[in-house]
Parts: sequence; C-alpha cells; structure tokens
Amino acid sequence: MPSCVIPEGASPRRSETRARVLRSTWWVLWMIAGLILTVPVRAGELPDDVAASLTQSRELAAEQQYNAAILLLEGQRTLHGDLPELLAALGSIYRELRLWDESIRFYRRATRLDPGSAEFWAGLGGAYFEAHQPDSSRVAFLAAWRLDATRAETAGYLGELALEAGDLAHAREYFLRRLELEGENFDALTDLAVVHERSSDWASARPYLERAVELAPELPEAHYNLAILEANNGRFHEAVVEANRALERDPEYLDALRFLAVLYFENQVCDEAVRYFEQVLLVDPLDREVRIGLASCLHSLGETDRAVLELKTLINHLGEDYDLLLIVADFRLEQNQLDEALEMASRAAALDVQRPDAHYLLGLTYRKLGLEDQALREFQTLDDLREAERVAKSQDGAADPLSEPGPTIPTPFSR
Repeated sequence: MPSCVIPEGASPRRSETRARVLRSTWWVLWMIAGLILTVPVRAGELPDDVAASLTQSRELAAEQQYNAAILLLEGQRTLHGDLPELLAALGSIYRELRLWDESIRFYRRATRLDPGSAEFWAGLGGAYFEAHQPDSSRVAFLAAWRLDATRAETAGYLGELALEAGDLAHAREYFLRRLELEGENFDALTDLAVVHERSSDWASARPYLERAVELAPELPEAHYNLAILEANNGRFHEAVVEANRALERDPEYLDALRFLAVLYFENQVCDEAVRYFEQVLLVDPLDREVRIGLASCLHSLGETDRAVLELKTLINHLGEDYDLLLIVADFRLEQNQLDEALEMASRAAALDVQRPDAHYLLGLTYRKLGLEDQALREFQTLDDLREAERVAKSQDGAADPLSEPGPTIPTPFSR
C-alpha cells in the first residue's frame, strides 16, 4: 500500500463569502455575484447622471448583465471624460469577469487620476492579487494601507501576501490588525491559525480554530479545520469526530469525505476507507490520488481484479501515467499474470526512461518467465539509473523521484 504523508501547500478553508469592510464617508460598498467590489462616489462632486449611472451599473452587474453595465459606464465616459469613479467601476466589473488585464488597466488609470484614493489602490491590489502578480499586488495594497490603515480588507490581503512570501512575522502582524478592525470572525481566526501551522506550531493554532468553531459552529469548514489539526496531532478519534461534524452540516462536503477516506486509509482501515473513497469518486471521478487509494485498499482486501479495473478506468480517462501503469504491473506480477505485468511495466518504462522502478519490475517479470538474460539487462539498467540519480542528487539536492503516489491528508487548513 502506498504510504501517505501529510503534504504541504493547502491553505485554510474559509467561508465562501468573505466579509470586506470597506466603508468611509465618501465611498459606496456593493457586491457583484458574491465578490464585493468597491467604487467610490463623491457626493456633491459627481454630476447627478454619473452618480445615477454608477448605481444603475451596480444593479446591472448584480444581475450579471455585465455588457449593459459596461456600455452604460462607457456612455458616461463619452459625456464626462475619464472620471476616476467611472474607471474604477469598470475595473471592478472586469475583476468580477476575471478579465484581469482589463481590470488592472482601468484601476491603474483611476489611481493615476486620483492617487489619494485608498479605494482605488485596494481595487488595483485585488486585481493584481487575483492575476497572480504578488509583487505588484503588494505595492498597490501598501499604497492603500498608507492612505488608510483602518481597512480590514487591505490588512487581510497584505497578510496573505506576507504568508505566501514566507514572512510569517508580518503575516501575523497584518492578520492581528485585521482581527482588531473586524472583530472575531471565522476568516480572521483561520488566517492566524495558518500562520502558526506554517511553522508547525499546532499548539498555538488550536485556540484560533476552536474559537472559530465557537463563532461559526454551522460552518463545515470550521470542523474540517479542527479535524486536520487533530489528525496532525495524532488524535485519530477526535479527527474522525470533527470530520463527521462537518458532514452533519453538509453531507456532500467533499473535503471532509476525502479526509475521512485518507484518514482510514493511512491507518489501514480499508473497509471504511473504500466507502469514503467511493463517495468522493461519485463527485470527482478523475481524482487520481483518491482512485489510487481506492485501488490500494481493494488490493489489500483481496479484490485485486477490481483494483486493476479502477486504475485502468483512470488510465483510459487521463492517458498513459507512469505510476498507474506501474501499480497495475505490480498487482499483476503478484497475481502471476506475467504477460500483463510485462506489458504494463514496459509501457511505464517507455514513458520515462530516467525512472528506475519500471526496470525493477521488468527484471522480476522476466525472471519469473525464465528469461534470465533479459532480467539481468533490466537489473543492470536499474543499477545504472540509480547511480545516475545518486550522482545528480549529490550535485544539486534533487528530490527523490520515486516517492509513491497516493492520497494525502492536507497539513494546512482549507481556506
């Protein structure tokens, strides 16, 4: 059975709707399709028809009539020129449409016309953030923060940028500031827990996650995060209980179903693992790691033919895959179905000539077939590849390419 290790890279699960505190005397807050987008309206400065058009464009965008909203705003630009409010409104709409380049273009023009607007800089920072341009996003959000250090959203983004850059001290500082500005809520508490998780300080993460459950007991994410914490602390029972509490709140919560499948898989409780793996695959049939876990469990339970069928199903959908072919070859070799073992191992070896493990299985298969010369050639190739790998690792510290595939429990919490 493939060993399952706790991976890196997942982030803490937040509620799907994120609170954004973006109020000031001069600015108006509105939401477009779940994402809160801000465009300032300066009472007494904007012509009445512009203010009315901004309001109408927000209503159109909320109804997902984006084209009509864009044309309405463009009509106002024709009449009044490039007012920064109009440009920011267009930037917000294009941000919602995930047209990052367009959003950035309009927000940048808005900040050039009104560089003293924290709203415009924050909008630009958000567009850069979602376009995966962290350096530009940080510059824009820092400009917004210098103009207005009371914006919880800006503090949250700066914390996330620091977190992703590995600057845990500044991440914690910004997240604490966000907590002060917003008050306790699920997202802010989870962010602070993530900072401690990144330094493997599970004890310090616990109070934030437990408080998040107290504040939002109805959120499956809150219980799921506690389940991850308990699993990483080696508390199997508590992890199972919290994951099931998440499922009580949302029986189709895929992360919790996957978590329980992997948790039982890691602890070699395959009867339970199979049940949860199958539920995950009903929703996401192409989840590679889950299907490998299911096949491994079925093999352990003596259902090797069914395990092979699961793996071949995935190969048919995803195409040739070194690890999947190798697992099938290994299972068939164990069953003494040598022709299929030879075919699968040969296909794997042809896919990646630098990886040695297919040659090991080929050598064993040829030996079982009584073809000793071919077996010795494969074992020699195996030795040559392992030596080349050893030399390469000693020169540049390359990662071990032979890590076994399989499903894993996320170390960080889902955000």
